[in-house]
Amino acid sequence: MKHRSLGLKLSLIAIACSFPVASIAQQGAASAASNVATATTSAVPKVVNYSGTLTDLNSKPLTGVTGVTFLLYKESQGGTPLWMETQNVQPNKSGHYSVTLGSTTSRGLPADVFVSGEARWLGVQVQGQNEQPRVLLVAVPYALKSGDAETLGGLPASAFLLAAPPSRAATSEDATATDTSSTVTPPPTTITGSGTAGFLPDFTGAATIGNSAVFQSGTSPTAKIGINTNAPTATLDVHGGATVRGTLALPTTGAATAAAGKASQPETLAASSFNSGTSTAVTQTFQLKAEPVGNNTAAASGSLNLLFGQGTSAPAETGFKFASNGKITFAAGQTFPGTGTITGVTTAAGSGLVGGGTSGTLNLKLLGSCAANQILKWNGASWACAADNNSCGSGTSVGLSAPASDFTVSGSPVTGSGTLHFGWNVAPASANTANAIVKRDGSGNFSANNINFNSLDGLPLGDFAFSTFENDFVADQFFAGNGAFMYVGDPGCGSGFAAIGFQGLSGCNNYSLLGNGTDTFLNSPSGGTMHFRNGNTEYMYLDSLGALVINSQVDGLLATSFQSGANGIIGEDSSGGDAFGVWGINNGGSGYGVVSTGPAYVAGNLTVTGQIFAGTKDFRIDHPLDPANKYLYHASIESSEMMNLYTGNVTTDAKGEATVKMPSWFEAVNTDFRYQLTVMGQFAQAIVGRKLENNEFTIRTSVPNVEVSWQVTAVRHDAYAMAHPLVVEQTKSEQEAGHYIHPELYGQTDKKGMMWGLHKEKMLALEQRHAKMKEMRGRQQPSAHPVVVASRAPVVSRKADTATPPSKK
Repeated sequence: MKHRSLGLKLSLIAIACSFPVASIAQQGAASAASNVATATTSAVPKVVNYSGTLTDLNSKPLTGVTGVTFLLYKESQGGTPLWMETQNVQPNKSGHYSVTLGSTTSRGLPADVFVSGEARWLGVQVQGQNEQPRVLLVAVPYALKSGDAETLGGLPASAFLLAAPPSRAATSEDATATDTSSTVTPPPTTITGSGTAGFLPDFTGAATIGNSAVFQSGTSPTAKIGINTNAPTATLDVHGGATVRGTLALPTTGAATAAAGKASQPETLAASSFNSGTSTAVTQTFQLKAEPVGNNTAAASGSLNLLFGQGTSAPAETGFKFASNGKITFAAGQTFPGTGTITGVTTAAGSGLVGGGTSGTLNLKLLGSCAANQILKWNGASWACAADNNSCGSGTSVGLSAPASDFTVSGSPVTGSGTLHFGWNVAPASANTANAIVKRDGSGNFSANNINFNSLDGLPLGDFAFSTFENDFVADQFFAGNGAFMYVGDPGCGSGFAAIGFQGLSGCNNYSLLGNGTDTFLNSPSGGTMHFRNGNTEYMYLDSLGALVINSQVDGLLATSFQSGANGIIGEDSSGGDAFGVWGINNGGSGYGVVSTGPAYVAGNLTVTGQIFAGTKDFRIDHPLDPANKYLYHASIESSEMMNLYTGNVTTDAKGEATVKMPSWFEAVNTDFRYQLTVMGQFAQAIVGRKLENNEFTIRTSVPNVEVSWQVTAVRHDAYAMAHPLVVEQTKSEQEAGHYIHPELYGQTDKKGMMWGLHKEKMLALEQRHAKMKEMRGRQQPSAHPVVVASRAPVVSRKADTATPPSKK
């Protein structure tokens, strides 16, 4: 008998998957190709091809070099990876890629990963992303186990002697057969283990079997398959979740004929409700089913119907369904919240209407049982037929009468036909004409010698002024303006007050100018604005909410404090919201929103969205060893580059290696990395094994288990840093030239300070104002200014002994 030694070749199957990934730095493919060549020189190549598709989080294909980590697990979820490697993947323009697993080392995939015969799951994780759902490897990668077929206990066949074949008599077949090999086939390995009838067997070891999760009861065609159950109740009974990565089809129950259409297999969903009347649980079954519509017609179609059944009854149509054009048919009696339901129109007795109904087209009309010339009339309780007593009757004559002192009348009455004549005795006139009725002229005026009256518009004669005499007005006298009136009189503020107003005077709230002989008050009615003008040009106004707005061609507001401890201007927000105590705005140019020519103090947090320029940037805190009496200062580290500094400690492992992982945002913020390593606790050498890539770098030491202190310095390249690069040397502007930030350090006067170059006019005005204030303080007595009492906290001041505004009566 001829024996041959069979060499196994591994045929690789590619599994296509799609995963969202993040971009990582590209690495060369030369070393990977070299490793693949080395790993495939053995009889069984220790590498596996794998293909997939890379997309971003918006499912768009990735086309740049992308870092992907591949991991092999024993479990479909959780667990520790048995093997892992990271490769730089170059997909094509559609995002498709192919990699060779195990190509990053010359050893390829470790053979012991597959020798147990257990299932292996492949996980794929992209840099910066979570690991994607794992994929079960098909049978081909397990052919790596076939490498053992050429060995026995790890030794080649040449290490063993062949057993002598059993002796037997020679035959003619022996004489004609030529033995081309001295190798004999070894007996198969014994398979051990046990199982339960009905369960699909599963290799739990290299040569051991046991029960799997799949169970079969009965035989075809009535067999039932259970997954995670040994008591299936359907053809396929799955206890647990299921993921269908494709279309789940429920086909028709058969082909339609002219006699009848065919529905689809139903999608059944069941619930269980406890019936207190029968003290039993009752199954509530819903079904969705595609059903034929218009079978054996030229408009054959279909609909998606909802069926329901309770207990053991078969689900029946509910009336709710979707037509093929998306229109919905609702179950009979369906109502919708908020719209109401009309069941009919009826006419009540006495309404004067007849008709109505509960279905079809409803017609309403007026009551038609009245007699001729009758009308529908409301009698206090209902509409009823009644005689028309309001229409015009018939007349026999027309007459006219008028006062004889003013008019003449002729031709009255007219009984059949004729002319009535009406005339004036004296025609109306606007002139001073005796016995004439007054007629206004085209301007609304008329003339008269004397007009006698006791009152005018309800006011007595004493309320009116004489043009040639002094007048003693009564209270609340008003004067006419152009479309408005000015009132002078009692404002309703109590005894001793007089006021002027423009909307009447009452309630002590609508006056404009109020005085009591000592104090003077300005006021605008509720909701109004108080305006201050010069030459009818408005420079300031106080709105209805108390906001003072100043529009000035020079300094808008100048406030001077003459007393030590008081403040020139205080801005305070007492609303408790997100308003501001002081808000300075520069709407353009080279000015500033807020300027302080002396020290500035911020008691809370300082937020700056732009750049900070300073001679030095220090921190000052209470001294930790003597906080009550001392400060502790530290200066900032300065650089000609926008630098970030990161430090830490790490200990290398038994191989003298350690990986330092930086935050996920690290390379998005930084670039141009510089490294510094310091060995601690022993003499050893330390180097950066691999520079920063994918937000991590490695450290290697000459001996294992070495603690290393590391420092990474990097240059910022975030969006703000790129948009505002640091220019180390800059030329001063034309206004700044010849002036200094600190003129005293260079032997210069204060007028060589930078503000004198940028805003000379303002500094001159400030200098003159300070001189005038100094002169006023030396010349005036303290009593010339109101006493100001400075509060300790909060930062407010109050004026002492101010006049109290009047209250309403």
